[in-house]
Amino acid sequence: PDKKLVYAVTRSFYPQLVEAGVKIYEYTPGFLHEKMIVADHDIAVVGTINMDFRSFYLQFECGCLFYKSSVVDKIRDDILDTIKKSREIDSHWIKSYPWIKSIWGSLVSLFAPLL
Repeated sequence: PDKKLVYAVTRSFYPQLVEAGVKIYEYTPGFLHEKMIVADHDIAVVGTINMDFRSFYLQFECGCLFYKSSVVDKIRDDILDTIKKSREIDSHWIKSYPWIKSIWGSLVSLFAPLL
């Protein structure tokens, strides 16, 4: 991660997300900044957008939307390839995560809107 504080905040939400059925993967070779979404094999979005207030209203980040394009399949393939190089965060990982890091992440998550 390039921002340790943001990383701690992000990980503090893992337990609730995994319990709700969200699949989380951490890319193990390094750090990725792009965001890619594929839905229903028809729609894809690629860009720098974080799904938060700052990205939408303060930083004017953007993305490209692809609809029923051959690019959608290529983006999906890239995502699946990235997942192969990633570690899935599951309940076992969460149970083995150091408690001190969990507490730290919970404390700094109070400042998440400012990060």
